[in-house]
Amino acid sequence: MAAAKPHVGVCQRHAHCRLEGLSCRSGRARDFRGRVDRAQGDAANGALQHARRVAHAHRAWLAGESARAQAVRVRLMTAQPRLGFIGLGAMGRPMALNLIKAGYPMAVYARRPGAAAPLVAGGARAVANPAEVAQAADVVFTIVTASADSEQITLGAHGLIEGARAGTVVVDMATISPLTTRNIAQELEARGVEHLDAPVSGGPMGAQGATLAIMAGGKPQVFERVKPLFERLGKTILYMGDHGAGQVTKACNQLALTVTLQGVAEALMLAQHCGVDPAKVREVMLGGIAASRVLELFGKRMVERNFENGIDARLYHKDLNIVLDLAHQLGMAAPAAAVTLQQINALIGSGGGNSDFSRMIEVLEKASEP
Repeated sequence: MAAAKPHVGVCQRHAHCRLEGLSCRSGRARDFRGRVDRAQGDAANGALQHARRVAHAHRAWLAGESARAQAVRVRLMTAQPRLGFIGLGAMGRPMALNLIKAGYPMAVYARRPGAAAPLVAGGARAVANPAEVAQAADVVFTIVTASADSEQITLGAHGLIEGARAGTVVVDMATISPLTTRNIAQELEARGVEHLDAPVSGGPMGAQGATLAIMAGGKPQVFERVKPLFERLGKTILYMGDHGAGQVTKACNQLALTVTLQGVAEALMLAQHCGVDPAKVREVMLGGIAASRVLELFGKRMVERNFENGIDARLYHKDLNIVLDLAHQLGMAAPAAAVTLQQINALIGSGGGNSDFSRMIEVLEKASEP
């Protein structure tokens, strides 16, 4: 059977006309098309308006975030930034005092009762937890003992991350694992908070005299913004690379320092066993190619048997473990570091963990007794 022909006058061009059996010329068809067009237009217009509202809200949010970050940046570049400091021990206390003496307003938090008293006397404001430090500061310096401590005060309950605003800079000056540093930086930057790892070398004397060596990792533009503050703390200030580069540099420093100290202790003990004055041997060595800051400072303490007011041997134990962990991850041999760590273990085992590292010479002497 032949297919039925469409009704005369029915439009074949438009689907809605065919469906309704309409002619494009009829008023009913025009009305139907109008209703369809208006419905489609309303839907499209509604979607467009919704998209515009979402985009406007997103731009407003971004503008608010950038305004807060910009306010921090302006204070860093053109005014007195508000500072925070956490870690008020043998290193942190004199560093914080140097910044206060330079005129910077500061909020401080101390885990040990009374540790903040000298800073409060100098004009700082003590607060209850790290989050309150971050709320009050544009730049927060931390210098605590170990990786776990840095994680706790930064990412833990009432940590810096809870109080920091977009654009706030957290500067970790402790000696910790590069892996921990990168994890902390990633968590902070996800919130718009900047991070630098900037461990130091120079000991309490360098902290007091603002002559520290500072090795920084992170974004170069953030380093440049914080550099004027670093200049209040140290003399040798270098940008080392991305997050963790500062900690890798410090690990190299501690490897060379501890192994050199082990060699100095053995050299002075050899002189003593041979009946030659260790003080004179040290003096000669300081005038030749064997001269070093380790020989100058730690060697003097060994000769004088003065093992107080230095850096605790237990801290070097922590540092060498970081070195050996890195070496293990890289498949790199570090035999001198391994032997030196054994000697530090012996020093700590004999009750010398809280003494200056130069007391290492006593461990060698006991090991050499008949």
